Amino acid sequence: MLLCHYGARLGGLGLNAGTTGNLSVLLRDGATIFITPRGVDKAGLEPHQIRRLSLHEGDQSTVGASSELPLHRASYRARSDVGAVIHAHPPALTALPLRGLDLTATLPESGTALGGIAHIPYVPAGSEELARLVGTAIAGGASLLLLERHGIVSVGRSLDEACGRIEQGELAALTTLMAAGVLGVGAG
Repeated sequence: MLLCHYGARLGGLGLNAGTTGNLSVLLRDGATIFITPRGVDKAGLEPHQIRRLSLHEGDQSTVGASSELPLHRASYRARSDVGAVIHAHPPALTALPLRGLDLTATLPESGTALGGIAHIPYVPAGSEELARLVGTAIAGGASLLLLERHGIVSVGRSLDEACGRIEQGELAALTTLMAAGVLGVGAG
């Protein structure tokens, strides 16, 4: 299953670790989500651990699904082109808002290349407020969201596109941190 492949890929690249983060895909029927479970190392996911759920609330089979399920549902509802959602904790992208740095200030083309970037202020993980803020940002055109003190959300037509945004974004974030002298090199 693709969710297992991309969980391992993100872990192998150091863009997510252990039980943190979550991934989902929306099936072509537009009503069904496959989502990773809570409390499981995403780099070692197995197909039988993936949860199949309805896009709509009221689904009674959410036991064991990611606590960020509301965020995933809000992402799919926000834009019809969203077919995959990844919430991860890549270190450089996570550090940017903590340092008050703007990815597009250093690399203006990043906003376009990454499909639009939004900064989301801190709200508790798994909350309906986080889901609302994420959904609003995605509806406004963002595809890479920097969650203050909580990692990132990347959306795409596919898991490959969403994962690629994280990979490109992490390199751009490292460049931004280096230019700011945060990593011990560059201006400071």
